[in-house]
Amino acid sequence: TNVLIKALIYASFFYACTNFFIEKKRKALVFSLVLIVDISILFSSRIEILVVFICFISVMILSSHKIKPLRILIFTISGFISIVLFSTMRSGGSLTFYEIIIRYLLEYHTLGFTMFSKQLMDPSSALNNGLTWGFTTVSILDYIPEQLSRFFSYEYVSTARESRFFMAQPIQVSQDREANAFYTSFYLFYKDFSVFGVILFPSLYGYFFCKNYLGWIKNKSKYNLTMIAFFVYTGYTAIFYPPQVTEFYWFVLITIHVLYNVNFRLNFK
Repeated sequence: TNVLIKALIYASFFYACTNFFIEKKRKALVFSLVLIVDISILFSSRIEILVVFICFISVMILSSHKIKPLRILIFTISGFISIVLFSTMRSGGSLTFYEIIIRYLLEYHTLGFTMFSKQLMDPSSALNNGLTWGFTTVSILDYIPEQLSRFFSYEYVSTARESRFFMAQPIQVSQDREANAFYTSFYLFYKDFSVFGVILFPSLYGYFFCKNYLGWIKNKSKYNLTMIAFFVYTGYTAIFYPPQVTEFYWFVLITIHVLYNVNFRLNFK
């Protein structure tokens, strides 16, 4: 249930963000913003704030006939201040401004590659312990069997859940630093199909991103712009936490398609 609710909130935000910049519909955007910020506060997570920030900037630039640098600069500064304040509150005020910049601006965007490299070079790591043939990246594949198994005496654990467990285990990345969970999406791609996966999935990502971008440029389709926002979110968060390993990510994609293909209207203005 939580997976579906979170997916609906994310998909609604992408949808509402596009409608705000194209048709100036504010209520749906405000409502979805409140919900997504609630998730951020409830789980003490910065990812949702980053999603709002990145998607706003992307859709704002693509939907504007004339880019207004001052407007983008103001929003960028506001987003940066919000992230710093949230990070300060989460740390209980124990981190200085400099430490926040180093940890959340630099480390968060580079640590995943270090962790992936260390696991790749370790023959005994979970990453090198057999291939999972798509079930780690496309985590929704065995999500439903996992949920159905709970009605029986035997509980099936999905491949993605197992991967999240191993990713959550802290590893030493330097003499005085341990980290977990980051890894980047390359971890999932390699776990599924080794080097071929590292080539295949980014290629598919690039193809669908370009297809939607060209669709937006040519037809000014709201669907294409919403999908661009979704792919920007995917590409950015993949740097510090692979979203594909969470089942709700795939339900977000499904929900976006439903919002644009089912014949109904949202009467928010």
